Amino acid sequence: MKIILKEPRSASSSSAISQSGAAIGSALSGSRPSGFTLIEVLVAIVLISFGCLAAGTMQISAMKAKIAADNVTVASFLVESELEKLKTLSFNDLTHQKDYQVANLSRLGMPCPGPCQGVSFSRAVKFYKGNPTSLSYHVEVEVAWRDSTGQKSLRRGAILTGTTFI
Repeated sequence: MKIILKEPRSASSSSAISQSGAAIGSALSGSRPSGFTLIEVLVAIVLISFGCLAAGTMQISAMKAKIAADNVTVASFLVESELEKLKTLSFNDLTHQKDYQVANLSRLGMPCPGPCQGVSFSRAVKFYKGNPTSLSYHVEVEVAWRDSTGQKSLRRGAILTGTTFI
C-alpha cells in the first residue's frame, strides 16, 4: 500500500492536517495510485523469460536444420559430379568399369561452418549390365555420411547407353 502525503496549500495548520488526512483516507479507501505492483512485475519477467527461451530453442533447431541441409547439398553435389563424370565415358570405357568406392571425400571447396567440419563423405558407384542385347548400363551412385544425428545417404541412378544418359 502506498501512502501519499501532500503539502498544504494554505498556511493554516488545521487545513494541512485535513488535507493530509484526506490523502491517507483516499489511500485506505481503495483508490489505487498509478504504477505496477511487485507481483505484476514478476509475472511480466516470467512471461518474457518463457518467450526468450522459446526463441532460443527455435534458433538452435534452425541451426541444426541448416547444417543437415548443407550436408544434403554437398552429398547431392558429389552424386551429380560423379554422374557427370561418368556421362563423358564412351560405351567401351563403361564395359571395363568396375564398382568402386571412395572414402573420406572432402567437401570439394564448399564452405563448412562450425559443427559440420567433422563430417566425412564416402561415395560408392555400382554398375549393372542391362539386357544382354541392349547396349546399356544402369549406374547407381550413393554418397553416405555420418553426422551428429546418425548415418545418412543419398542415392541416385541413371541408365547409360553409348555415350548418353536416358
